[in-house]
Amino acid sequence: MAEPTSLNLDQIIFEMGQTGQRLVAIDAAEGAAGNISVCLRWPVELRVRFPLISEIELPQPVPELAGATFLVSGSGCRLREMIDEPDVSIGCILVDEGGRTGKLYTSFHRRFERVTSEFNSHLAVHYDQICASGAIFHAVVHAQPPYLTYLSHLLVTRTKDTSIHTSCAGSRRPS
Repeated sequence: MAEPTSLNLDQIIFEMGQTGQRLVAIDAAEGAAGNISVCLRWPVELRVRFPLISEIELPQPVPELAGATFLVSGSGCRLREMIDEPDVSIGCILVDEGGRTGKLYTSFHRRFERVTSEFNSHLAVHYDQICASGAIFHAVVHAQPPYLTYLSHLLVTRTKDTSIHTSCAGSRRPS
């Protein structure tokens, strides 16, 4: 594992909160939509802020990331609230030896049962990028603007013969 950077846990958590605020300010996170994860590849003391510990199975094996710590937004937590109450919105996962399981560290006051349902995607991106670059710090932000919905960029029209045609309309706000 690489040497620690000058960033400490409190600074990183604060920056996660600022990122959540920025996503909300630019209309990129509606309600509990959007999530953040950060991977730290140096030893971090988690128990002071996150004293509850449970074992979890990781969505995919990541043996090369054994000993890495992930700070992850909780499922259903609002990014706009993360800056004011980060300990209730963030879970920390310390990857166990072998990379199949991890220890989930959380606050006594957490407002989620599990980390974001998008953690499987986040973990895959972290794994790919860290293994390719050797980075010791990596962040993934997943925004979900309120005006984009599944296939909202397609205009669907019907002709008289009832066939369906689609065309790209670009993203736009509903009227």
